[in-house]
Amino acid sequence: MIESETNNKKPIELRSLSTFDLLWSTTFNAAYHFAPWSSRVCVLKYNEWLVIDYENSRLFHVIKDGQ
Repeated sequence: MIESETNNKKPIELRSLSTFDLLWSTTFNAAYHFAPWSSRVCVLKYNEWLVIDYENSRLFHVIKDGQ
């Protein structure tokens, strides 16, 4: 997870544990200046993620190909 104070973009990447090759990446438009972004992401099984955008009342399920 990469955070930037200059914009509202939060990129997330999934990489292979053995080779560190990039498997997928995606970017979220969400800004949280009062809490760490990492507390809004949950790793699921099978290379999937659950991302919470509580400021806009949205929940994202990112599947293993980054969609």
